[in-house]
Amino acid sequence: MKASKLTLAIVLAAAILLQACGASNELSSTQSTLEAQEARIGELENQLSAAQAQAANAGRNRDSEQATAGSAADQAVSSATENEAVDEAEILVLGNGVVTVSEDTNCRSGPGIVYDKVAIVMAGEELEVVATYPFAPYVVIKVPRSAGNCWLWLEYASQTDFSGLGLPEATLPPTPIADPDPFNWSGNWRIWVEGDPYMMYVYVNGNHFTGEFIAANQDHVVLSGTLSANHQVVTGTFQWGGRSESFVAFARVIAGNIFVGQWGPGLGDFCGARADAQQPSPCLGP
Repeated sequence: MKASKLTLAIVLAAAILLQACGASNELSSTQSTLEAQEARIGELENQLSAAQAQAANAGRNRDSEQATAGSAADQAVSSATENEAVDEAEILVLGNGVVTVSEDTNCRSGPGIVYDKVAIVMAGEELEVVATYPFAPYVVIKVPRSAGNCWLWLEYASQTDFSGLGLPEATLPPTPIADPDPFNWSGNWRIWVEGDPYMMYVYVNGNHFTGEFIAANQDHVVLSGTLSANHQVVTGTFQWGGRSESFVAFARVIAGNIFVGQWGPGLGDFCGARADAQQPSPCLGP
């Protein structure tokens, strides 16, 4: 009986010991699992911190790039504005040396119909003026749609005053020989000066032209000029009382007994006829 109790006690002690060992092992396993989870959480926290730092750096870089782009855009706008201002100033300066015509106009090799036609200037076409001519309503322009220069009549021009631009004064080119016989200016002429009629007598000595007439107020008016090589064009000045102004006249080769021209600083009409010819219309020429 005692042996049986002893055996039971031993078995109970062994079971208790085994249970304690199992609990200890289970506790150790649980502790290991917790430690692994804590390490994983620490790793995730480090990754999160790195991601947050990277995002912050990206934000700062983006802000810097946006600021740089904004500054570049501002500079571009400022530069474009300055360039536009310069372009407008250049256009304003250039605009003073640009002329257009309201009607298609011949552009010739010289100031008059005796000169060859070089080009036809179209109405509204912008033309660059390169030289002026004080003795007739002409300017020298760059030939449109081609190379070289030609003389443009200002009858239909958008402007006629090109003073103050520093443009050179054109030299009258030699006139072409349109007719083998020089035009004969000598003799009596019925003339019209800015609409008023007079009788003028002309003397020619070589290439020197002299015309005289008596004005309505009895002033003695004298014209003194130089004829072109074939006497088709005469340019010069007139003396009328205390006035001294320029004039230019162009012979009409076809008719042979009329001329047209311009008179004075206002470029008034000036023309003449003789024999059976009638007053030229228009009187202003060429």
